[in-house]
Amino acid sequence: MNIEKECPKLAAWVNRCMEREAVSKTLPDPHKFYDYLLEMQKKKGQYVIIWNDVWLFSEQLRTKFPSLFHLAAAKDSLVAENWVKVGQIGCWAVPWSDQFSTAAECEEWQSLNAAIESIYVNQLEDR
Repeated sequence: MNIEKECPKLAAWVNRCMEREAVSKTLPDPHKFYDYLLEMQKKKGQYVIIWNDVWLFSEQLRTKFPSLFHLAAAKDSLVAENWVKVGQIGCWAVPWSDQFSTAAECEEWQSLNAAIESIYVNQLEDR
C-alpha cells in the first residue's frame, strides 16, 4: 500500500507542513508519519482500544460519550473484541455494566450507534 496514493490530500498536507516547518519537531520526517498511518491502518481494530484511542471520531470515545464510558464493562477492551461474528455476518456487542437509565445515556448510545453501525471489523490476518 502506498499512503500517497491512498490519501493524496493528507500526504500533500504533510509535505507542505514539513516544508514550512509548521509541524512539531516530534515529526521531523514525513516518512515516519506515513509509516505511522500505515501501521494504524494495518491494525484494523486488532490493537486499538475502543474507549481510549482516537479511531471513530476526532476524539476518544470516552471523551465524546462520558455517560457510556462510565457504563462500559470493559473500558480497556479492543475494538475487535467488541465485534461479534456469527456466520457470515457480524455486529457490535459492547458490554455494559448496567442498563441505560438516563436520557443522556440513551442519546449518547443513539449517536454512537449511528456512527458505528456502518463500521465492520475485518478479522482476517493482514497480508
